Amino acid sequence: MDYPGRISLMWECRSSNGRAIEGADRGIIFYGEKGSLDTGGNSYKVYDNDGKLINEVKSLIVEGALDGRNTASPSLGMDNLHVADFLDAIRNNRRPNCDVELGHKSITAMQLGNISWRVGRDLNIDPKNGHIIGDSEAQKLWSREYEKGWEPKI
Repeated sequence: MDYPGRISLMWECRSSNGRAIEGADRGIIFYGEKGSLDTGGNSYKVYDNDGKLINEVKSLIVEGALDGRNTASPSLGMDNLHVADFLDAIRNNRRPNCDVELGHKSITAMQLGNISWRVGRDLNIDPKNGHIIGDSEAQKLWSREYEKGWEPKI
């Protein structure tokens, strides 16, 4: 995905391949100009461009370990943590760690990538509002038909 200001993002889903990537079966790796940030689900490591470990934070998740090979729900542990955080936010009148705005921002690029893959071509997006420009077939995949009475009121 290419963004204004010569910023590019590459996303790969490799969680179903049955082998570890850079030593882990789950996680996210951010590669930057000056190094990388490697998350393993409950910790993270920061490396410089020479592969030297700069910083490490362990055990971000207090309760239990995630089972990356759980075929029923590989993210079951994270789901539980999100629900617990949401309920705690309600009880304590605070924003959850991943509120609606943050969740929207974190998933929009992936949804647009899926639409692009389904129509078999690049999409042009209005950077001000995230809407697909000039592609009615792709735009149809951005929404759904709701049962009568269940339409969202915006």
